[in-house]
Amino acid sequence: MRWAPKYQRVQKAIIHHTVTDDGGSNVAATLRSIYYFHAVTRGWGDIGYNYLVDKFGNIWTGRSGGDHVIAGHAYGWNNGSIGVAAIGDYSIAQPTSTLQNGVIGVIAMKFQQFGIQPFGADTFTHEEQAANGTWVKVTSNPPNMQGHRDANYIVSAHGGQTACPGNGIYNIMDGFRRLTQAAVTNGFFQLPYIEPNMPKAAFPGAAVPVSVTIFNRGATPIPAGTGLSYRVLRDGQVTTQGSVAPLSAAIAPNAAGTATIQFVPPAVGSYTVRWDLQTNGQWWNSLYNTPVRDVAFRSADWSVDWVTDNVPISWTAGETKIITVTATNDGGRVWPATGANPVRLGYKWVSNATGNTFPGANKSPLAVDVQPGQTVNLVIPVTAPVYPTNYTLYLDLYKENEFTFAEKGVAPDDTPTGVNVDFKAAYNVPVGSILSAPAFTAGQVASVPVIVTNSGQGTFPTNSSYPVNLGYHWYDSAGRAVVWDGARTKLPGDLASGQSVSLTAQVSAPTNPGTYSLRFDLVQEGVTWFSLKGAAPTDFTVNVAGQLVPAYGAAYSSGVPSAAIAGTTTTVPIIITNNSNFPWLASGANPVTLSYHWSTPAGATVVWDGLRTKLTSDLQPGQSVQLDANLAFPAAAGAYVLKWDLVHEGVSWPTRSSSMSRRTSSPSTAAHSSWTTCPRRSRRRSRPPFRSRSSTSRTSTGAPT
Repeated sequence: MRWAPKYQRVQKAIIHHTVTDDGGSNVAATLRSIYYFHAVTRGWGDIGYNYLVDKFGNIWTGRSGGDHVIAGHAYGWNNGSIGVAAIGDYSIAQPTSTLQNGVIGVIAMKFQQFGIQPFGADTFTHEEQAANGTWVKVTSNPPNMQGHRDANYIVSAHGGQTACPGNGIYNIMDGFRRLTQAAVTNGFFQLPYIEPNMPKAAFPGAAVPVSVTIFNRGATPIPAGTGLSYRVLRDGQVTTQGSVAPLSAAIAPNAAGTATIQFVPPAVGSYTVRWDLQTNGQWWNSLYNTPVRDVAFRSADWSVDWVTDNVPISWTAGETKIITVTATNDGGRVWPATGANPVRLGYKWVSNATGNTFPGANKSPLAVDVQPGQTVNLVIPVTAPVYPTNYTLYLDLYKENEFTFAEKGVAPDDTPTGVNVDFKAAYNVPVGSILSAPAFTAGQVASVPVIVTNSGQGTFPTNSSYPVNLGYHWYDSAGRAVVWDGARTKLPGDLASGQSVSLTAQVSAPTNPGTYSLRFDLVQEGVTWFSLKGAAPTDFTVNVAGQLVPAYGAAYSSGVPSAAIAGTTTTVPIIITNNSNFPWLASGANPVTLSYHWSTPAGATVVWDGLRTKLTSDLQPGQSVQLDANLAFPAAAGAYVLKWDLVHEGVSWPTRSSSMSRRTSSPSTAAHSSWTTCPRRSRRRSRPPFRSRSSTSRTSTGAPT
């Protein structure tokens, strides 16, 4: 294992499947392949799961370090959860009953020790990733037992981020909870939980008194005289056998007792200290099959225990923040503040995507020498990388010209973070460009030269999942946005801080002639426009020539006819709204009138040129009017769809202009039913089409409904 263990108290259990073979007759070989993939190939330092269960019901330890060690099994949820994996692929197949019992057994045992109810939903804080790559803390009440696919780590999303633990397990999650809850409720005969209050590190050979609390989570009293002891293991081999401290009094079920034992740190190195109870020299793990308590420990001359820090999880590219960290010297050497090779606080950034390392630009000196056992506050200015993406920030102590404390096996103070784009830019259109001449025509596209300058401290990415592109907005003389989401112009490559690039933007003019403000604006796709993050805009006044280019749009809200009899006519109340960019005239050479089309449910046209209903007066853009629409039912009985439509007489039907299609459906009129035929000729008029269809489903029947 290459990662130094870190701890956080367990609150949840997350169930997985390994998506490997089920181990066949050699489960250990499958475990070795999982270890290599997790620890070496993916660089996780150890197996990502805390426990693994095979098809025979055997329970295997994954991540070493014992109870509450932070593993690497669920993105954003690792801190405060245990990952239990079923060995095999259960995308479809269900696990064996013995495997199910193994999963239930290990979670029930741990939850009983930790005081967690399997059917509960305790408050829990995890992290989720926003669209810009930064991490936010989310506090909720998820189930105490859940499948990996329910461990959401993307803001405003749920599910779809993984199929784990496969449908074969996920579909029986409720059964897992019920059976685990039953196991906890029924209890265990013998189940101690040992909580040693031992340091993370100490100087070799110097005995340390360790106070140990023993909780009795079983149904049987722990007798007085039961021994408490430990073994020290390195690479799985016992190196030291500790002394035995007998319990002075019995510990009743659901009670606790304490004992103090002298712990002697072994030679310099990283170890596992395994605590257990003894009866007549026999370990309870062998005698009663109860779990041991493993704790990671370092015998160290140089060591640090990171207590707290104020590192944020969200940064802006290139910014500098003052970071304060509290640390304890839990080794045996004094940290020198001065001299030839002093100890200093430093940092580095590691990209989560590529693994590339970016050393910090500075190190911070200690104010005074730090003695063994002493706790100090250290301060360092930290500058974020210029490229926006996800990183892990590592704080560490550096013995100048010699080593880092991480190289001594001490876990650095690491924080996963997101680095955002620095949304600062400037835009310039060269003198003599198209903006200085009346070259914009309504509804037409013009090429505009634009110089974009990165005024921020970070890089504008162009090849990431959230690239930066150039767009634009149009505003009318009253400052209202006429066009917001202008066409994009790609940057030729990443734009570093202080750099400029010349682009040729393809700009579509508004459809109405007049005087406008054109505002160029960078956008990080999927995240935000730069102007919405405070980037100072530069507006260019533009005169748009030419005639109005009609942009058709309408909304309909109709009533329901009281009867639908084939071949008859009726009137239907309807409210229409002008969503076009021009007034609808009620009279003149080309008025706008209301009509409709009838079609079959399959889409075949039955009546195209429906009766007309005139507007009562001119209708301005944004205005609405209620009409009593003339309506003739089809001549043949059957189920039909009624599609309301406006027609610009002598110009166009709405349905034939694809840019402004509308279709609304009322639940009360969507049902189809049969009706009786009354022979009738339908009128047809010869008029050109106008705009896209706005329609409402309707049903005609042969008798009153």
